[in-house]
Formats: sequence, structure tokens, C-alpha cells
Amino acid sequence: MNKKNTLIFTATTLIVAGYFLYKKYHKKSIKTYDKNFRLYINNSWDIENNNNNSNLELVNKEKNIYLIIYSEKKDDDISLEEYNNHTILSINNNIIKQNKTKLGQNNAIINIFPDDSINYFLYTIETNKYFHKCIIASFNTSSINIDYTNSILSTLREIQ
Repeated sequence: MNKKNTLIFTATTLIVAGYFLYKKYHKKSIKTYDKNFRLYINNSWDIENNNNNSNLELVNKEKNIYLIIYSEKKDDDISLEEYNNHTILSINNNIIKQNKTKLGQNNAIINIFPDDSINYFLYTIETNKYFHKCIIASFNTSSINIDYTNSILSTLREIQ
């Protein structure tokens, strides 16, 4: 009888641990408020109320990271670089670093801004019909990992 109880306890522990790992690392598909875009996030992210006329606002309370996405129909006469530069000029801020990259199937420019109290990136992403401004901010300067944010934003897709 003692071996049976040990086996039941071990099996229950493994099932519960597996469930919590699944909840933590499982990616869920979410749509933007206007239902035009899809993004995959893990369960540590929560959707926030739309307070800034944005397409999507997310918060990861575990890592103290905030993500806001604004999307705008693309004008064929403007390139990703021009759109990004226009955005930077409207912010009127100095950039520490700027990287042009590929996120999934989308071209993007990552802008890193200096600040003592908040760490933030501005991603300018180009999809087929839209430009997206993705602002990622954290009050904990060590909590933003560029590979982590790239992995999330590389899943951004237009819904046809």
C-alpha cells in the first residue's frame, strides 16, 4: 500500500508541475482590438484596456514590461526607413542605437532610447499593408531582453 501511495503522489506532482509549466510557457494567439492583426504571447502577458487609441496594449507583470502597438495603413510612397525617421523626429529624442532587422516575415527597425528611470525600445515594423509602432517599456532596466521581445513581435501578422 505504501508503494501505491508514493506512486499516486509522484504522478500527481508530475501532472501539477506539467500543468504549471504548460500555463507559463504555452503561447496563446491574441488579436488586436480592431481584429486586424494577430500576435502570439505566453500566459505571463495580460491584455490591458485600450486607453491610448492603440491597436493593442499588453502588460507582463512578472517582468514589469509594457507593450503598446499602434498600426497605420501604409502609404506606398514611403519606405520603412522614412516612416521610422518621421516617428523618431516626432518623439524628439536621442537614440542610443538603431538596428535594421527581420522579425519573422516582416522588416523592422529597432530604436533603443536612453533614460535613467525607464528602459524603452521603439520597434517600427512593416507588414504587407501597415506600419506598426511597437513601444516596449520597463521601469526595471534589466528586465527587457531584446531576443525575448523579438520573439514576440516576430509573430505579428495581418489577418486577411
